[in-house]
Amino acid sequence: MIDGYILTDIQGFTQTFLSEYGLMTLIYTKEQGQPLLTYYLDYDNGQLLKLPDFRRGILGAPYASIPPEFPNYRIFQAHGDHKGHFSRHPNQMTYFYRRDDWDTVQRVHQFMELLTDHVVYDAPAGNPYNYQFPATSIWRVFVIITLHNHDEWLNLGGDQWIPMTDVERRDGPVQPELPHHTWTPQPFDRLGVVDYVPHQAVTVFEEPYGESNGEIENGATLEIRGRIIDDQQLVWYQIGPNTYINARYTHLLPTETI
Repeated sequence: MIDGYILTDIQGFTQTFLSEYGLMTLIYTKEQGQPLLTYYLDYDNGQLLKLPDFRRGILGAPYASIPPEFPNYRIFQAHGDHKGHFSRHPNQMTYFYRRDDWDTVQRVHQFMELLTDHVVYDAPAGNPYNYQFPATSIWRVFVIITLHNHDEWLNLGGDQWIPMTDVERRDGPVQPELPHHTWTPQPFDRLGVVDYVPHQAVTVFEEPYGESNGEIENGATLEIRGRIIDDQQLVWYQIGPNTYINARYTHLLPTETI
């Protein structure tokens, strides 16, 4: 055995001596190192910007990882060693990106009263939904985004955004909030697993588009009890009392394994 090499062929091998001298050739190839996995994520929502890259190389060979460019995004953070050598242990590199026109992102716990009716958007300066939030209603604010043009946007839970205009901050929901949507899960008994990003956890919610109810590690087994399909045709799975996960981050197990 030669360290770092794998025996792939033997030439001239015989079980009997045909002559006084013989020649046998052992052919080795260099051992392949474990792969380098590279992930590209939106820093603010955890979504993959492309499928992970999978690179392999000869054991001990150097590698260098360079973050690619994505339209409307800029590199924000990098976790892992972007340079190294292929070894017998897998390596991982994660690049985090932020939207190019997002200047600052503040995660807050505030309440805002709407002074006028507000159109609701799917993202800052994004596409409008076909509903509005009425004046005098008070909403919990989770994130405040400032764009490069100095416009400010408020996140009111999930993918619901309004511009920070005609609003006033309140100490709390001192007035009754709008009756929220009453969700009625359909029966749906299945087993599944969290299909997110290796070594990271996905957020679960008290209800669709509601407040966070914790995190679940990638690969964890889920006992799905119900299913909700909202008015945007997005699917949510109920995995416990007041606990929902977006179906895009789950993988249903075949029924024969249940």
